[in-house]
Amino acid sequence: MFDAMPNDPVSQLKRNWLFSAGPPEEAEAVLRFSNIRRLESGQTLFWQDDPVGHVFVVLDGSLKLNRRDRQERRRIMRVAGAPDLVALHCLFSENGYSTTGVAMQNCDVLAINAERLLWHVKQKPELSWRIALHLSREVEDMVGEIEQLSMSSAMERLAAYLLRLHEEPERNNGERVPRRRADLASLLSVSTETLCREISKLRSRGWIDADREGFTVREPERLRDLIERKADG
Repeated sequence: MFDAMPNDPVSQLKRNWLFSAGPPEEAEAVLRFSNIRRLESGQTLFWQDDPVGHVFVVLDGSLKLNRRDRQERRRIMRVAGAPDLVALHCLFSENGYSTTGVAMQNCDVLAINAERLLWHVKQKPELSWRIALHLSREVEDMVGEIEQLSMSSAMERLAAYLLRLHEEPERNNGERVPRRRADLASLLSVSTETLCREISKLRSRGWIDADREGFTVREPERLRDLIERKADG
């Protein structure tokens, strides 16, 4: 269900990287072909392979982006929190949405009409350039995630993930870090039992703290040494 715009929607939209560097008029133009959608926890926003009708800005709460493989197994590819932009790259693909978006908690998103956004971007070279830069960074992030998943042990994957949270604090908040251990395990491609065991090991060593709001890395060098030692071995 789509709801009315909240108070001061321009300020909310300008929290996102795509609009933060532009004038308010740019955000106002996009809002003319956008609507707010309110999701309940567990509700699906869009489905993998469906035609791209909208791209989304997360205003509050978080979305998990699942991808189904050939064996019909689903894995969490990413967790998006405010003010992330979701499914932007799908604007330039003929294959539909690359993931399924599901609310991890009650969530508000701005749904931007994809066709009209694409037309708008074509008229704005500076906006096109910002998108190109962002998509380039997303590719770099994906390379880092592939390297993380290529690590042989669950401990290495967890250590690499926690180091990224430590080095990029904007990732480490209650919206972007899965609250359910099963969701985090899916993100790291390990079993829930294995993940919980490895978190307990790191906590008992005093290297990390963990709670429902996220993780705090106490000994980043220990985690770095663990990964490098495994790589050298």
